[in-house]
Amino acid sequence: MKHTMTIFRSFLLLFTIFCWGCNHHPNNVPELFPCNVIVKNDSTPIQGALVTLGLEEGSSTWALSGVTNSSGLAIIKTTQQSWQGSGVPLGKYIVTISKLPDTSSLPTRSLSPTESASERERYQKELEERYKALPREVPEQFSDFGTSPFRISVESGKNNTFDIDISKIPPIKK
Repeated sequence: MKHTMTIFRSFLLLFTIFCWGCNHHPNNVPELFPCNVIVKNDSTPIQGALVTLGLEEGSSTWALSGVTNSSGLAIIKTTQQSWQGSGVPLGKYIVTISKLPDTSSLPTRSLSPTESASERERYQKELEERYKALPREVPEQFSDFGTSPFRISVESGKNNTFDIDISKIPPIKK
C-alpha cells in the first residue's frame, strides 16, 4: 500500500509539472485581451468558418484564430506551439474568413487495379473542376490576407467584439 501511494504521488507530481509547462505563458507573447468576431451573410450567421487574424504591419511567432459557432461567433485565441491563450495582443489586424464548400455532392469511387495512369489523372482533373465549381458560403477572396477587406483594431478597455457582414463586400471578379 505504501508503495502504491508513492507511485501515485510521483505520478501526480509529474502530471502537475507537465500541466504547468503546457500552460506556461511564452515570454514573447504580450498580454492578451478578449476578442470576438461575429460573421454573418446579411443577417444569417455563418457556422464553421475559420477566422484568422494577421498583423497589418510586421509579423509574429503566434497564430490568432477561432471557429464560428451556430451564432456566427468566433472566440479568438492566441496559439504558439503547444500553448494556447484566450484573447489576442493589442494591435491592428487583417481578418480572413474561410470555409470549405460542402463536398457531399462530389462523386466517390474506388480505384480499379486495371485503371491506367491517364484515366486516374483524367478523373482527378474532373474532380478538381467539380470542386472549384461548388458553391461557397464564404467567397475565397476573404480567406487571403492579400485580398481580405476586413480590418479590426484590438484596444485596451474596449469591447473588442467585431461584426463582419460578408454580404456588404462585392466579390472580386476573376
